[in-house]
Amino acid sequence: MQPRRTAPPGWRHRHAVPAPSTSGFADDQYDLQIRMFARVGQKTLSRAHIAVVGHGAVGSLLVEYLARPSVGYFTLVDEDAVEASNLARLIGASQADAENRTPKVQLARRLIQQANPSAHIVHFNADVAKASVADRLKGCDYVFLAADSMRARLVVNAVVHQYLIPAVQLGSKVRADEQGQVIDAFSAIRLWVVLGAIS
Repeated sequence: MQPRRTAPPGWRHRHAVPAPSTSGFADDQYDLQIRMFARVGQKTLSRAHIAVVGHGAVGSLLVEYLARPSVGYFTLVDEDAVEASNLARLIGASQADAENRTPKVQLARRLIQQANPSAHIVHFNADVAKASVADRLKGCDYVFLAADSMRARLVVNAVVHQYLIPAVQLGSKVRADEQGQVIDAFSAIRLWVVLGAIS
């Protein structure tokens, strides 16, 4: 007899079935999602608690794409502020944000609120390695790491493995030499696989 795999603690599995295509969904903002995942799936999204660590180019896209389908709870972490050199990459960033050194997490909060005014948002303009900040990741359903520092990767790696939280790292990087010539460009997607118990 084959062992039965069970979900690790903290993973909340819900089974949803497609909803029938009826006119009842015609005026619903989330019409296509509800047709795909049913209302129980949409409700699951609205209750989901997502952490996004790092709010540069990839992080700003992530919060936009997560807020629009109505993810309900966000924990945002980044210690940096908007600079002029960021404006070509940050969704929603303005010249005023660069001049005022708007914290990137405040920009992310603004993006989420524009897309989903009912979202609950907690943000930390701080390093994820700070113990009180890292501690806040423990209650999340999923963690997206979009920071580019090794310290952030190590902290998130430790938290998601210790507390069995599914996570993924997403990022891209362009490196230049001392003369300003591009010497390397790459993207990374690393899924953290958290193994469950086998019974």
